[in-house]
Amino acid sequence: YDRVPTKISHFCKIHNVTTLNVNLMGDLISGIIHVTTRLHNQENVVKQVVLCSELLADLINDLANEIQFVNVNYTIGNHGRVSANVKESLDSENFEYLILEFLKVRLANAKNINFNTSDGDKEIVTYETYNGTVAIVHGHRERKMFESTKELSHFLGKKIDIVMMGHF
Repeated sequence: YDRVPTKISHFCKIHNVTTLNVNLMGDLISGIIHVTTRLHNQENVVKQVVLCSELLADLINDLANEIQFVNVNYTIGNHGRVSANVKESLDSENFEYLILEFLKVRLANAKNINFNTSDGDKEIVTYETYNGTVAIVHGHRERKMFESTKELSHFLGKKIDIVMMGHF
């Protein structure tokens, strides 16, 4: 971790980047979705949430100290869900929402950090760049990965130019 912010800020300076988009697309923790995974995890879910939140907060804060604006675009994955049984699971119950809230609290004093999360569908976040509209999704719901730009454009009712997925 020690060199990551330095390398990123170095490239941002070389390319005159004033706004950095940090895309967090889920599966930040290895939760309880499979019993075997749960037994092999070195840390329980609570410790994973705390450790992940702290590491991300430190990284984002370090970047914000070097770059004029930092946008944190955040969506959840499927590994953080509260219930192992996907059929009994609620989309709104996911340990990764705790990470998001922790980040917001830890970084609240940084005026140049903006959080971008979805308003409607909790698993799709969009933002504008000079190349057009970007959509970030975790990707575990994408049935046709190579048609995701067209399908998300149709679903959201606006043209999506770039889709980034974390699941794949």
